Amino acid sequence: VAAREHGPAAAYGSQLIYFASFTVLFSFVTPNDAFDEPAQYLFLFLSLYFLRAGLSLGFGAAFFLACLSRETSVLLLPGFWLLEPAPSNSLRRLPKYLIPLVAWFTFYLWKDAAGDPGRFLYWAKNFASPKIAFETLLSFWLALGLTVAVYFGGRPGPEAKPWTRAFLLTLGANTPIVLFAAYARESRLLALPLVFLWPGVGAALRPAFERVRQSTPVQQF
Repeated sequence: VAAREHGPAAAYGSQLIYFASFTVLFSFVTPNDAFDEPAQYLFLFLSLYFLRAGLSLGFGAAFFLACLSRETSVLLLPGFWLLEPAPSNSLRRLPKYLIPLVAWFTFYLWKDAAGDPGRFLYWAKNFASPKIAFETLLSFWLALGLTVAVYFGGRPGPEAKPWTRAFLLTLGANTPIVLFAAYARESRLLALPLVFLWPGVGAALRPAFERVRQSTPVQQF
């Protein structure tokens, strides 16, 4: 996706930031335990690629598999809608979103997965004490800090607005759900919106470093 959008050099930078991100670098460390996220990320990145390439069938298949990997993939649907390369009639582009969504929902009902009866009581655990509340905020920063700092430090241009909006929209949907319905200490859960920043963060790497270099005072000896 990064190579298609920004070229090979930027793609290497995006890979560097991706693998250096806290939730990826420490993906098998408790309480991250992100053993199931690689499949989800693979199919989400494929969904992005097919979407930007205008391949509706590929997008539908990849998005369906992303939802099978983890149901939280559904939260990225509004972001995908914003990233249509050449938005056409809304009715014409609805099927490629609705068909995989209906297929996944049918499968989800068919397998009859047991729900967590205390699902919406996790917010009390995430803020049970000042210490735990601090850990919750720290988890949020660890999950997003590096990628967000580099991406916005590079001052993305107007062409990046759809990606930025997709990230902010997903962030606004995902974060409250994690805080209210999951353990926020599992920082991997908070990283989902970064799917929309990772493809472009490589292009922001050099401008971000240049800004840091220019703002750092030179010591005279």
